[in-house]
Amino acid sequence: MASLGKWPHRPARVAFTAVEGPSWVVDLSPAGVQLDPAASGEPVTTVHGAASDLVLALYKRIPADAVRVDGDRSVFTELLGWSATE
Repeated sequence: MASLGKWPHRPARVAFTAVEGPSWVVDLSPAGVQLDPAASGEPVTTVHGAASDLVLALYKRIPADAVRVDGDRSVFTELLGWSATE
């Protein structure tokens, strides 16, 4: 997932939780992506898997269903389809 463009969908907070322990939170907004934003609100979507699987899923190297998605799955689908050209 590499995009410098504006997030074209409704704002959302997504958590990525690796089974090895670390977690990352991103906010998606018209301004783009903010990694590890200030605490304010719960994620609408949480993606779980091995750290390598999280990265591979974001880069579409493995199927999206190879990771577990809790919450609003449509946000994860939008994230996978997002590009800077939108």
